[in-house]
Amino acid sequence: MIRCTAAILVLLTASTLAGNSAAAQTLLIQHDNDEWGGKQTDWEYSQGTRVTWLSPKLAETSLAQAISLMLPGLDFDAALAAGLGGGSAYYEPRSFALTTPIADQRPYAGYLYGSALVNAEAEDHLTTWRLDMGVVGPAAQGEETTRLFHDAFNGYSQRGWDNQITNRFAANVSLERRWRNLVPLADGVSADISPALGLELGSVATSVNAGLMLRLGLGLDADFGPPRLGVFSGASSSRNDATSLYVFATANGAYVPYDVFLDEQGGRAGDPVRAGQAITRDFYRSQTSFGIVGAYGRIRATLAVTDASATYDQQLDAERFSELSLAFRF
Repeated sequence: MIRCTAAILVLLTASTLAGNSAAAQTLLIQHDNDEWGGKQTDWEYSQGTRVTWLSPKLAETSLAQAISLMLPGLDFDAALAAGLGGGSAYYEPRSFALTTPIADQRPYAGYLYGSALVNAEAEDHLTTWRLDMGVVGPAAQGEETTRLFHDAFNGYSQRGWDNQITNRFAANVSLERRWRNLVPLADGVSADISPALGLELGSVATSVNAGLMLRLGLGLDADFGPPRLGVFSGASSSRNDATSLYVFATANGAYVPYDVFLDEQGGRAGDPVRAGQAITRDFYRSQTSFGIVGAYGRIRATLAVTDASATYDQQLDAERFSELSLAFRF
């Protein structure tokens, strides 16, 4: 992990120096929220946001090719891009009117982080290494952020943020490989069967992921699928400005032996309440999504709805949230 982290940071530094490249850059803005899902009202996974700047300025430099050899799974002759970003995620119990710790529900938790990533884009597959570093706890401003959203949209007031997971340093490294298998149909319409594998390791979560994406529409060769806030973020790369319009469906599964938002101490400093002792959980999770992607020129938009399995045994129901992302190339 140390070697991979160092390689990512060096690659990002080198990308700043390679300013004479004519390759386009991408600004990606992502947000999802369970309030948009139409199924529940702001508990469990509440919302997530990420902003990413991705630049393929290293595509032809010898330094980038040398560093790509240090990261397992990157192709030496693939098109390289490096990026910086930041994001947040917030979690809440369902009984948010209570001010005391709740034994059979998840604790409040906020996560605020910065990101560095490296993409290697080949003709039929995309490999992404990403490093996230930040903080879980009150320093992540979970109470302030959720209050801002709820005041703006007349949402409910959560009264138990004093019982959130305490401050701790957060660092995670993730790897994703996605394959693209295009099948031409008729009149420019094509289909894509896109399997993916992923791995993440760190103080936020440890997981092994596998998924399958089906796409149908126009211009599928313009990207590797829609951007996602999880490990499977495969649409963070797009090498041309072609017009595209397609629908997609995904099914993902994960084995998650560690999750800081469910397995670590919550409550005020010194409070003996520990989420892992108050709730029980299965290590396996699943998600299904469907949505639509449209791109015209240098702008691309994605709208998706995701259903996620329950993350612990005492959770009353599965989760549903909607995702919106906008990408601008310049």
